[in-house]
Amino acid sequence: MDVSLSRTELTADESVTLKIVLQGEGNIKLAELPKPEIPQAFELFDPKTSEKISTTAAGMRGKKTYEYLLIPRYNGTYKIPAISFSYFDTRAERYKTLTSKEFE
Repeated sequence: MDVSLSRTELTADESVTLKIVLQGEGNIKLAELPKPEIPQAFELFDPKTSEKISTTAAGMRGKKTYEYLLIPRYNGTYKIPAISFSYFDTRAERYKTLTSKEFE
């Protein structure tokens, strides 16, 4: 999982994109990423999603991308909390959790 912001400094009414990419082996089509917790000072638009998935005899692999457009309505310093995603690792035979960094 890779989480990034298009930029970290902006003024009110400029936009920033929060991009979440989930990539790997397994049934990526059924994977649902949690909705990010965005401060109320931002206007959050529905994500633009894309998938690039291939299926072979060895299984399914690919990536799923979510891009959220955010527009701050007030000046200030805001934090976007870390985003977590849990999955079952069949090789290790246990659940694992991926966590992004927090953005400010």
